[in-house]
Amino acid sequence: MRLDDDVPVGLTPSNVQVEPVITSDMKEVSMLARLGRSMRRRLLVVAVAALTATAWSPGSWQTAVAGDGRPGGTVLAWGVNGNGQLGDGTTVDRSTPVPVCASGQASPCSSFLRGVHGTAAGTTHSLAFGKDGTVLAWGDNRFGELGNGTTSVTPQTTPVPVCAPGQTAPCSRFLTDVRAVAGGSDFSLALRNDGSVLAWGFNGDGELGDGTTTTPRTTPVQVCAPGQTAPCTRFLTDVVAIAAGFDFSVALRKDGTVFAWGDNFVGELGNGTTSVTPQTTPVQVCAPGQTAPCSRFLTDVRAIATGDQASHSLALRKDGTVLAWGANGNGQLGDGTTATPRTTPVRVCAPGQTAPCTRFLHGVRDIAANGLSGAHSLALHEDGTVLAWGANGQGEVGDGTTTTPRTTPVRVCAPGQTAPCTRFLHDVRAITAGGDHSLVIVQPR
Repeated sequence: MRLDDDVPVGLTPSNVQVEPVITSDMKEVSMLARLGRSMRRRLLVVAVAALTATAWSPGSWQTAVAGDGRPGGTVLAWGVNGNGQLGDGTTVDRSTPVPVCASGQASPCSSFLRGVHGTAAGTTHSLAFGKDGTVLAWGDNRFGELGNGTTSVTPQTTPVPVCAPGQTAPCSRFLTDVRAVAGGSDFSLALRNDGSVLAWGFNGDGELGDGTTTTPRTTPVQVCAPGQTAPCTRFLTDVVAIAAGFDFSVALRKDGTVFAWGDNFVGELGNGTTSVTPQTTPVQVCAPGQTAPCSRFLTDVRAIATGDQASHSLALRKDGTVLAWGANGNGQLGDGTTATPRTTPVRVCAPGQTAPCTRFLHGVRDIAANGLSGAHSLALHEDGTVLAWGANGQGEVGDGTTTTPRTTPVRVCAPGQTAPCTRFLHDVRAITAGGDHSLVIVQPR
């Protein structure tokens, strides 16, 4: 996600899910996955916000789009709704957009969410923050991912306010001063105006970064500084962007360095290691070519990306090149291989290259990543075209085929084309990746 553009302000990947299969036992399976990652839940949900959007967020099975942030702007959502993640007061799946209800409403709602500045979708829950810096959440709350001081197996079908740190239900103070949110598999992140990061929800893999695996955390806790142990006395600062993956978190600091914490089973943290032991406080992502213990670290980063069902991350550097690390079984790292894991960043190859690549992707101005079975990555080029790589079994790469994997970037075709395409998507303003699909906003002509 990139924060230096005025429009749109946020693209926060989230995923889609097949709710009827999900049970409260799944997180036990997730924790037992340290004995075998293949056992883990890989179900997605998509949430997106509106068509003249400044902020949007696809999950695995649902999409949510936020309006332009004006007082009259509403939030729309569509897709899977078995956990109430569309926020319309029901658990009915929606194949066309519906408005998200206002907090406190019940179906049929008579007033709707307004004044939203940005949205994010987790696997089965959704988040929105207003221009006033407050945060609302709705959907699945079995692991406290709504941050309202409770857990429940009953879906929360309309928004509730996220509590302030240290509160207990019923909360009397609520989270404020938030400038960005991110939804992970069963947890949530918030970036505050002061550059600190808060987290809540499931924490069995240390994804909340508070130095513990105490779970759930039903109200926000502050992410610790690197090197701290619980109870932490220093906390992560100077953060300008956040991203939430499948049981891990990533943060970009204003000096261009990147930190990560949580699950590191397949090298998600980029610190040169893999581990079945949760990393409960942030570690710094290594520079390309390093081996643990790293002596040089990733720098000059302007944007980061992952997704609620992703086990890989992307970093966009100031020179327009792209780096990737983590799981690579579907070629989602774009280095021409399906080697997995990549525990330190590798450069994404240029289109048409084969491994070992001698030319690399450049001229990129935004990135997106998500997926599980559909793990894939996107890059928005400075000329307004889009490149994609990774899993393509559902056509998520957009090259007119379902040839999978695509281990190096290919150009996304123009609407109406069939493979081999002769015209390609252009005039794109923004990109985002869902569990097995991709979305773009195109500049009207």
